[in-house]
Amino acid sequence: MTRDEALELISVEKPCFYTGRFKYLRNQRWYIKEVTQQGAIVNSRPGRLDYNDCHVLGLGNLITEDEWKSHQGRDRS
Repeated sequence: MTRDEALELISVEKPCFYTGRFKYLRNQRWYIKEVTQQGAIVNSRPGRLDYNDCHVLGLGNLITEDEWKSHQGRDRS
């Protein structure tokens, strides 16, 4: 995901998904709250940023919901 795509998801509060190596973060909806130099600060719930439930994930490991759905379809076949 690019920085511009991440900023667009913030404005419409659409979820994204994590595809990196940490399995416990995968297959959940993440809502981007801020984009920093290190990556994106994400929460599992839309709305305000909750610092008790946030992670910083690299933009390269985040995909949109549409990409995730098509990715899931390929895994099952």
